[in-house]
Amino acid sequence: MAKNYQTPNLTEAEYILEIKKIDLVLKDKVSNVVSCNESEYWFGVEPINNDDQCIWIQYESKEIRVGIGPVYEVFDDKSEGQELINGVRRFIQLLTNPINVISHYRGDFKFRADYYLMIKSNQELIGTSLTWLYPFWQRKSSKSQIQSHIISPTELSYF
Repeated sequence: MAKNYQTPNLTEAEYILEIKKIDLVLKDKVSNVVSCNESEYWFGVEPINNDDQCIWIQYESKEIRVGIGPVYEVFDDKSEGQELINGVRRFIQLLTNPINVISHYRGDFKFRADYYLMIKSNQELIGTSLTWLYPFWQRKSSKSQIQSHIISPTELSYF
């Protein structure tokens, strides 16, 4: 049985307000470089470690894109469970939880990376980046790297 609940729509102005709240908390609490481009509705948090990925959010054409590095999820009000407000919630999850990046290699060439959000003891696949041209004849190997959370959930608990 489907749940009957109302999720509020998020306007561009409300989106900017939410991002500004997150921006203020991050600038106060963490040493990461925080970038904001209001004209393009883009907001990103750069990692401190060079091996980690940027976490970003963007509002465009009545949809929100939330991503880490080259992979992203799209949230819009057309699909149940993918509403705009859930895009902001996903962004907060990416900031407050570790991310497991599993890199796949053929020889020394990285041809695939899987990005998992680690919430408690579960891992949820966010996305996969691929390169189609790679030396497929070389030995395959994988390397896992955990990207730490940027801010603790208690420090970003306004939402």
